[in-house]
Amino acid sequence: MANFGRTRRFSYTRSPRRPVMRFLGKCILFITVIFLLSLFINTFIFDTFQVETVSMRPGCEPGDRLFTSSLWYGARIPFTEERLPGIFSPRRGDLVVLSPPYKKQPQLVEILLNPLVGFFSLRNKTFSLESRREWENDFVIKRIIALPGDTVRIQGQEAFVKPSGTPDFVSEFSLSLSGYEIIQEELPPDWQKGAPLAEWGEDIVLGAEEYFVLSDTRNGSLDSRLWGPVHEEQIVTRVLFRYWPLRRQP
Repeated sequence: MANFGRTRRFSYTRSPRRPVMRFLGKCILFITVIFLLSLFINTFIFDTFQVETVSMRPGCEPGDRLFTSSLWYGARIPFTEERLPGIFSPRRGDLVVLSPPYKKQPQLVEILLNPLVGFFSLRNKTFSLESRREWENDFVIKRIIALPGDTVRIQGQEAFVKPSGTPDFVSEFSLSLSGYEIIQEELPPDWQKGAPLAEWGEDIVLGAEEYFVLSDTRNGSLDSRLWGPVHEEQIVTRVLFRYWPLRRQP
């Protein structure tokens, strides 16, 4: 005789994998949101860079970390050559981060992976499929000495600038809106006048959207004396201040 009054009960054991999967999903979502927020801030508001060479001594030492702002000159719109309106235009004496002239156009896979590499390495470092020489850097830090329309003359490793529409050459320090020091050292005895990085050279007249940039360590540093003027599109951002180390050891 069938027992129709008895209720059959089933026990359900919760799979231990489901809470783990939910936790991993939340972690992935959290990291994705942080990554997108970081990408937006670094592209359009501010970023940080680390000094990797001695070319900007005495103001910047290797290992120094610098705070920069894309708002200053206007952030570049990704995958285009256009910029958003900036707060200021580049000025003489500004310390800027440049994309160096020797840097090759990145491949599509490099463009896509660079934000991920920078995010997970906590550094503004780019991914490259090609081998590079030891002295080649992703970004370089230089000082703007002259603006479009200016004429530049190098004497004794110091720059003299004739601003557009004026008759006389003036020392770079007189025109600069930022105070800075430079390191001048003797060139090798066999260095010829007119050679790259020599003390004397021909006057250079800057065209539209061209800037003349120099290192603060003048002897042996790569800058506009070797490259020639840099175009406005090579200027990535402006350096505002050093945030690390907090104090320079005497």
